[in-house]
Amino acid sequence: MKVASPNQAESKDQYHHGDLKNALIAAAEGLLEEKGAKEFSLRECARRVGVTPTAVAHHFGNAAGLVTAVATVSFAEFAKLLRAALKRSVLNDSDSLEAICEAYLRFAERKPARYRVMFSDGIRDKSNADYNAAWLDAFGILRDTVKARLGNAETEDVWARALSIWSALHGFATLENARKLDFLKAPLRSETDADLRRKFLHVLLTPGRSK
Repeated sequence: MKVASPNQAESKDQYHHGDLKNALIAAAEGLLEEKGAKEFSLRECARRVGVTPTAVAHHFGNAAGLVTAVATVSFAEFAKLLRAALKRSVLNDSDSLEAICEAYLRFAERKPARYRVMFSDGIRDKSNADYNAAWLDAFGILRDTVKARLGNAETEDVWARALSIWSALHGFATLENARKLDFLKAPLRSETDADLRRKFLHVLLTPGRSK
């Protein structure tokens, strides 16, 4: 009986699934949402897609490579959402910085698994060039919007202000997804998550109150 070589098996996998790379990224996202990074398994991702672990390793190398791919794709989607929010704000003549911040929190709320992977060290490859470029691209959208608001501010001030907003948004989103902010609704007279977010953003973006 003739046994197919690993390369032949991989070729069949790719042929059968068409876009194997994206199928594996989707499977990895689902697995990360269910079990978290600590129990993430390359073999389980392969099983869910119906391919061999060899085929997965060919595309991503190891588990860290696949998790990093999920984080990179997620940051690209995140940046696309921020740009769309920025474009709408220009068309509607509304506050661009507020629009971007709202989009940031909305992404974290609607895609919590992807958001956790984007910012969690876990088993992600921290030196991956594509990942680093993707998150810098997303951060750059916020930085450039801050620069437009501050006008002739020094470059260092722009980066510092963008960093403070980015960090505050991350902290709020992380706490909100963990349901650690519910106790604040009563003292802040906020009946819903959306109302709590609005009050947070008002304080964060009001000049003179969050420098």
